[in-house]
Amino acid sequence: MYKYNANPKTVDCMCFCSKKPKSLVNKIDRLSEYNQFWFMTINPYEKDVEVNVPDYKIVIKTFKKLSNYIGSNCLKWRYNLIFITEKYDLEFHIEKFSQTASELSDYTNYCTINFIDLYKKVVRNFPQAREVEIEEQLIIGENFSNIAADYDIQIKTCLEGTLLDQFGCDSSGCMTQKVIERSIGNNLKIPKGKYKSRECNCIFGRDIGAYYTCMHRCKYCYANSHEIIYYFSLTTDTNFIFLGN
Repeated sequence: MYKYNANPKTVDCMCFCSKKPKSLVNKIDRLSEYNQFWFMTINPYEKDVEVNVPDYKIVIKTFKKLSNYIGSNCLKWRYNLIFITEKYDLEFHIEKFSQTASELSDYTNYCTINFIDLYKKVVRNFPQAREVEIEEQLIIGENFSNIAADYDIQIKTCLEGTLLDQFGCDSSGCMTQKVIERSIGNNLKIPKGKYKSRECNCIFGRDIGAYYTCMHRCKYCYANSHEIIYYFSLTTDTNFIFLGN
């Protein structure tokens, strides 16, 4: 258990990652004193995969609203995780990515992608999915990069090595010091420390997220390892003092 000083004079930047940001975005004025950086995940999957995530067309509307408030430099799109099933094949991904990119072209300049890793708990919860073969990754990388370029969006890859760099994708990291500095308009002096995952170039001052707390029930999730966790979460007391109330 940790306690943090959230004074705007102490916090250089608040970073948010969300698939369902509408409630917070509707109260965004409360965060006006903070520098902000957002990642919003918008996938075209249906309820068979992302059980409690709003329809992606609704999330797109929230994305646009937030971008108009904080600026496109402070808001990035995530299209992940990418997997292959009989229903969600290569053609599906390319078509839906193109549709979404056209919607977001004036509201962001980055899109981060990465491919599914079939951990044991993911295989158990999502047996229909399979990993994306190298040849398929190349097809996706080339098509996504070409589509994104048409809309002035840079593709960034997350923990995928440099395989897709040949198509103009950027593998330098999706939440790097350079990206954050550009978003907030200030240079940062980052203290040395083990704040990041192995092979990840992103920076985190302090991550205040927690495993087993998300209610989305996405089939590909590696953070919530079992369906029963969802039902445990329903008993959480949201007024508990440790949650800041």
